[in-house]
Amino acid sequence: MSATLNAAAIATLALRRIGQLAPIDSAAAAAEHGIALQYLDLQLAELALTERLWPLLPAAVDVALEAGRRDYALTERIAPPFAIVLRLTVSARDGAATPVALVRRKTWDGIADKDGAGRPTLAHLLHDRRQTLRLHPVPGEAMTLHVTGQVASPDVTAERGGGIAHGLPDGWQRYLVLAVAADIGAGPVLTLPVGEIDRIRAEATALKSRLLTRGLQETLDRPRTVRPWR
Repeated sequence: MSATLNAAAIATLALRRIGQLAPIDSAAAAAEHGIALQYLDLQLAELALTERLWPLLPAAVDVALEAGRRDYALTERIAPPFAIVLRLTVSARDGAATPVALVRRKTWDGIADKDGAGRPTLAHLLHDRRQTLRLHPVPGEAMTLHVTGQVASPDVTAERGGGIAHGLPDGWQRYLVLAVAADIGAGPVLTLPVGEIDRIRAEATALKSRLLTRGLQETLDRPRTVRPWR
């Protein structure tokens, strides 16, 4: 098997890709390494929020629903938090699970009786920090909501030096190196010629496309996700 690199190693290789070969024991080099880690963190967060990455999909997490309660803060009930909620089902005492459709704000606002009680069939997810999920109808009894989602990326800047796992399969490591190199080589660490930046970025984009295509071939189950709304 190939080596699994941590965030620090990805950042170091990205720096070397743009010609920064100094060890990180000097103050200036350590600062550059910190910048590379910040851009790696941005890349990981963007991937987790915009792409379907099967290694980040856990089994459904159960959330207890209370009779008469419509709103639930998912970040208070799911850890680590989800970057994307992909599928909802609900089950009551009879044990039968039924789907709950994620709807857009326009559809939610068009519901006339938002306080009607019963088994939830629709849900609207607010894109606030609490990830507030609103259900309709309001649960008429204690039920269980089964939430399947894609976990948020780890904060790879949380530990000094970046000794944190990036959370993706080893095959994504070269893409992360190239993507970070393209970002930090466009000004944050140094400024490479435009043609060189474009070449690195194009190589990263092509590799990302191949990785995503491979991921899609591993499964036929790809439920529709809802775009963020304001």
